[in-house]
Amino acid sequence: MEEALRFFRTYELCVYLLLSLVGFIYVRKFIQAWQELRGAAFGLERDNAQSRLNQAASILVLLLTMGITEFVLVSYVAPAVPGAIPLLTPTLNLLATPTSTLPAESTQPIAEVLPTSTPITASLSIPGGGCIPDEVMISYPRDGEYNSVADEITASFDIPKFG
Repeated sequence: MEEALRFFRTYELCVYLLLSLVGFIYVRKFIQAWQELRGAAFGLERDNAQSRLNQAASILVLLLTMGITEFVLVSYVAPAVPGAIPLLTPTLNLLATPTSTLPAESTQPIAEVLPTSTPITASLSIPGGGCIPDEVMISYPRDGEYNSVADEITASFDIPKFG
């Protein structure tokens, strides 16, 4: 039922346009049949015009009922059903954004994640003290310091065209 409500809500304008187009055609047929009924002199002509008038009137009533049903479904039923109108939240597609890679000399792993409580050591094979000067600066722990908990690492990054 949620899919049907979602369909009627999505194509609401198209349904109204289609119903009104068919309605205009059958209003024209109704008027023509009415004029033929008024101008009919013989019984057979009158019966034929009355039949076309009844057919056009019944289709107009059906179209009006369909339009009212569409309005009720979209305005009253769809908001009452929780899954019919999902809240669209913006999400970031991480795979759609281009990523830049580091030079071949610095593609070594910085730290290895271990499931045990052993201390984590970082090995980086970048010449010049382990950081890229003026781009990647680790301020805590300092070079040579040992952090047994490894819960806090403070660093600053200033990489051009990173975002």
